[in-house]
Amino acid sequence: MKEYIFIAIAVILMSFQLVFSKLYQSKANCKNAALVFPLITGVVAFILFFAISGFKIYYSSFSILMAFCGALITTVFSLIGLKAVKEISVSIYSAFTMLGALIIPFIYGVAVLREPLSPLMIVGVVVLIFALII
Repeated sequence: MKEYIFIAIAVILMSFQLVFSKLYQSKANCKNAALVFPLITGVVAFILFFAISGFKIYYSSFSILMAFCGALITTVFSLIGLKAVKEISVSIYSAFTMLGALIIPFIYGVAVLREPLSPLMIVGVVVLIFALII
């Protein structure tokens, strides 16, 4: 039951992220607004994780590589997301973002991690794609 609570919290926070991205995009007056939002997000994340770790920094070459890759992906995603919500509605953007966030890890899990695949899972993926097409 606890894992469903965490999933529900994650979904709610993700929806707020999209709302705040749209709000920021519509209200920001600075010339480099698309760069400021990811910067502030990164600083806040650093402060939170630094506090969670007991104000100590632990690292390895692997953690630095993963942090760099994660930061690069997150920054590019934020920049493209801010540009996208400027051109299209938040509902369309979030629907396609969520589809990609569901389908790509699903394919990775089945193809790379060899997770079991059932007929109902395939039906679910087809229904998701069909729902976006119509």
